[in-house]
Amino acid sequence: MVSEDGYGIELDRIPSGKRLTYRYKDPNYSIFNSPLDETEMAKIKEAITILGNFKGLPQFDWMEDLITKLNHGVVNTSTQEAIISFDSNKYLKGIEHLGVIYNAIRYKNVLKLEYLPFEYENPLKLEFHPYYLKQYNNRWFVYGYYSEAKKSDWNIALDRIVTIKESKTKYKLNEAIEWEEYFEDIYGVTQARKG
Repeated sequence: MVSEDGYGIELDRIPSGKRLTYRYKDPNYSIFNSPLDETEMAKIKEAITILGNFKGLPQFDWMEDLITKLNHGVVNTSTQEAIISFDSNKYLKGIEHLGVIYNAIRYKNVLKLEYLPFEYENPLKLEFHPYYLKQYNNRWFVYGYYSEAKKSDWNIALDRIVTIKESKTKYKLNEAIEWEEYFEDIYGVTQARKG
């Protein structure tokens, strides 16, 4: 607190023998009541603006409350012009599954799905080990292991899922694919078949 990198707090230095003790000059002072400087305020405004782009996605419901509190209590961003946008449409078909799938990936849970591929009349029932979510062309896809196909990069469009629930089956960890590397040479959602 006495360094140049400190909070700029006025301190009393009190010698006590060979020791030196510090205390606030103002006994009512608290670093928690210190105003933010312009740089800190600008960074908070920028973060709130970026966080605002996640509104409407199920796994980020908690963020709306946080943004409201930050806007009300810390900073007003209503006059700040947005300079970045992410695809998000809370009315998108299948978006209601996003939170369940996100949590299944995070907590390593297998999912039981009824899935209706485009060319089918009736849904398929399958167990799926989800590994990765990707948005492409304003649609969400989940990649994972599908045991019947013995593939770790099976992809499913969220808007084609009819029902979804957790399974008690033991989760198969992804040991085959590094997702960022996997998508380096892909435009879209499907990797070209080799050979």
